[in-house]
Amino acid sequence: MELISPIDLALLVGEIGSRTLHVAALMVFDPAEDQQETFVELAYRRASTCTRVHPALMRRPSARLSTAGLPTWETIDRLDMSRHLQWSVLLPPAGDTELHRLVARLHEVRIDRSGPLWNAHLIEGLPGGRFALYVKIHHALLDGMSGMRLVERSLSTDPRERDMPVPLACDGGEAPTSVVPDETGSLSRSIRRARDLAEGMVTAVDILGRALFGEAGKVAAGLRSEATVLPMQAPRSVLNSRITPARTFSARSWPKARIRSVQDASGASSGDVILAMCAGALRTYLLERGELPDAPLIALVPVAHRRRMDADSGGNAVGLALCNLGTDLADPLDRLDLIVRSMTAAKKRIHEQGLYPSLVTAVPDLVPNLTTMLPLAPHLRPTFNLVVSNVPGPRQWLYWNGALLRQLYPVSVVFDGIDLNITICHYAGELQFGCIGSPESVPHIERLTEVLEEALCDLETATATEGS
Repeated sequence: MELISPIDLALLVGEIGSRTLHVAALMVFDPAEDQQETFVELAYRRASTCTRVHPALMRRPSARLSTAGLPTWETIDRLDMSRHLQWSVLLPPAGDTELHRLVARLHEVRIDRSGPLWNAHLIEGLPGGRFALYVKIHHALLDGMSGMRLVERSLSTDPRERDMPVPLACDGGEAPTSVVPDETGSLSRSIRRARDLAEGMVTAVDILGRALFGEAGKVAAGLRSEATVLPMQAPRSVLNSRITPARTFSARSWPKARIRSVQDASGASSGDVILAMCAGALRTYLLERGELPDAPLIALVPVAHRRRMDADSGGNAVGLALCNLGTDLADPLDRLDLIVRSMTAAKKRIHEQGLYPSLVTAVPDLVPNLTTMLPLAPHLRPTFNLVVSNVPGPRQWLYWNGALLRQLYPVSVVFDGIDLNITICHYAGELQFGCIGSPESVPHIERLTEVLEEALCDLETATATEGS
């Protein structure tokens, strides 16, 4: 057994009432040339007999006397696939709109905690023989980077490969890692636990000290610069209300070359350009509704704290940055410049403090948003208005039994006080945007994906004009 980390435990405990903390991927496939009409049905029936999947998805949370009641991950021996995989058929005429509506409904449902914390839906009925796979996994099991690595390892770069199981299933392949029994007796275990507890206390004191110094430094920097965001600096907005279990979802992809052209002209990073796209789109979307705050919107931006090749182990390893989106600024280049300065300052703080101290520092930043469900909510300003996350995905086109994975859309988390989440996956030279929100706060979310295109066009025009 493996002890559940503090970050992952917080994600498990954080599901309150009807609130959910799972993430998902929507994979849309173009059919292979030799694909039969019964391809999806046969794949589902084959997968139904699997008893094993990737080891990270064979785990469920547990608390036992043998671990002194501490929560651990327990690895099961066999999986009942009928509890985890479903087969859905969209009725004609169905297209992306109907698919996105189905995904929104599937994303509303909490994952059953009596088994491993994931489930999936094979979906057919899209035009031209296209089909989809929606995979939902609790955020405590893995972060976005780990999830994308899992998808990548489940597929192939060879369009000629056949007889592949459903992604994530392994048809009796690699067995879950078993726990080696401790032969040294209860006294040895007690000594080891006492030692681990002492080491943990020393580490906790170090983390707390670094966090306090980091928080003091952040406040000092915030007094000197508009680019550094302080707690409760974000404006009150329609994006920070209590939400119901209902979800709304929209997705769209863009060639990465278009973002790169803005990068080259401006000197900004791809992440900064993506944030500027989101800022421009939010400005237009909220202006059209008469709900744009006078003060700039603030985005919570997860920052990966490990390399892409280290993501196979699962779990979560991300820092949290606050970014001033400059939505009060009409000029797209002014917004981009502010975003660059804001993210540079936030990333510097995270890397100087380290992962856990930076997360301790971020706790005060999260509290005002999470108090939306409490009576004192009207008296507190939020610290951020939405989440924007970048996830590195597979760099090459992937295939499943000859079917091309054309779209790989992330579907992330919304919560009370966090009514909109925009997550972007980098896949094979494209940027795949997945926008998930509360329909009460973010109605007609497909309009948001439309104005993302307008925001990118504005950045392209502005950088081209400045460079001429």
